[in-house]
Amino acid sequence: MHINGTNSLGANTVCGIAEAVGVGVHFNTLVPLDPQTTIKYGVIESATLQHDCATWAHLYIAGRLHKPVTALTPHPPPGGPLAEALHANLHHALAAALVLLPPTFTEEELLRMVVGLSYRGDVRLAVGAEDPHKVSRIVAGSWEQLAAMYLPLLAESGRYSALGVEPTGQRTSHERGGALWRQPKDPAAQEGALRLLPTGLLHEMAARLGYHVPPEHLAAGEPTQAEVVAAAVRTGHAQRLAANSLAAIVRRSSMYQAAAGLLAAGGGKAVQYVGAKVAKALRPLLAARTSPPPKQGA
Repeated sequence: MHINGTNSLGANTVCGIAEAVGVGVHFNTLVPLDPQTTIKYGVIESATLQHDCATWAHLYIAGRLHKPVTALTPHPPPGGPLAEALHANLHHALAAALVLLPPTFTEEELLRMVVGLSYRGDVRLAVGAEDPHKVSRIVAGSWEQLAAMYLPLLAESGRYSALGVEPTGQRTSHERGGALWRQPKDPAAQEGALRLLPTGLLHEMAARLGYHVPPEHLAAGEPTQAEVVAAAVRTGHAQRLAANSLAAIVRRSSMYQAAAGLLAAGGGKAVQYVGAKVAKALRPLLAARTSPPPKQGA
């Protein structure tokens, strides 16, 4: 059992901070596991987890689940609300990546785009408290798991083949991830891809287009969704609109969560944790700077 200063606030207060100030997740950081190891763990209500995965209202815990995770308890039963939300989250990530990718792309570019979605606009990157090469490191270190998560969905789901997404049968290299895919980018295809985005992202895009509607009015099949999607394509820069809207959600959520974390952790522990994050971000830069220059050939 782990006990820290947040216990003095009471469970209701801690949950209130997570919901009202943050994005529904309370993290305990720098928890000693053994004399050489510290860990961070988070606590979130099931309803909050399901909502973020289904809508990307915050794209915080949903973004973390775009990457491979290790289940410490049995997986949720198939067909249940949590399993459905987790599955929807993966499809949302694929759809967003396709919107942001060009007409031709490799499997590696697809997976890099998926992993990078939840880091666009992250304030930790802006202030140097996160490794700027994190996306590359995650893709390189978790390639097999990422490929198993997303490539079968892309190849087997009718929702993507209906958009014209298909393998070209060519490769840019013989390395893993070199298989080349293509997708049409005509207005009809763009509208079809945008309709697969989660309501939270469409809501942010709609607001930038001057639409002020509840997120639920942007669900699949809703007339307002079709109107907003068509308006986005008519701008001629739907891809940039989606990218900027995505970054705005991540920026807002990362700021809120940082504030909630500082309030919950307390001053000394917060400073220690932020210092550790900055040191981690600087480590690859310092390593590169101190590496000896390559030897010149004779």
